[in-house]
Amino acid sequence: MEIVIKRIYFREHYVVGALQVDGKYLCDTLEPHAIDWKKEKKIKGVTAIPEGRYRVEIRHSPTFHRQMPYLKDVPEFTGIMIHTGNRATNPDGTPADSRGCILVGQNLEVGIELNSRQCFKRLFELMEAAHSRGEEIWVSVRSYNGWTYG
Repeated sequence: MEIVIKRIYFREHYVVGALQVDGKYLCDTLEPHAIDWKKEKKIKGVTAIPEGRYRVEIRHSPTFHRQMPYLKDVPEFTGIMIHTGNRATNPDGTPADSRGCILVGQNLEVGIELNSRQCFKRLFELMEAAHSRGEEIWVSVRSYNGWTYG
């Protein structure tokens, strides 16, 4: 399974992207601020992961108390997941919810991923099916719209 995240909208504190599974659009993404890795340094919890292609491992999350998709071998990062917004009072995602991870949902309001849980459920069902078939799962993170770092 090949997941592609196309980073499209770059704002001061976050990045919005479009997530495709095997070439088909599934949902939007929200990540923290993307930096120019050649000129800037990572700030823990508020910096997006570097562009690249990462293998996904499905394993238990002590935070979410369930199986979750983790990106492996992300330079400068550990514990990077694709997940929903974190707060019980607001199930949708904001940049503060990501802490470096990739949130999924629908970007229908500025800086917020709505319908995060529904989007994650659809994505994770596809990942579980691929995993049960013995397929590797990969995520490629790329910048579009004429903007690129790295």
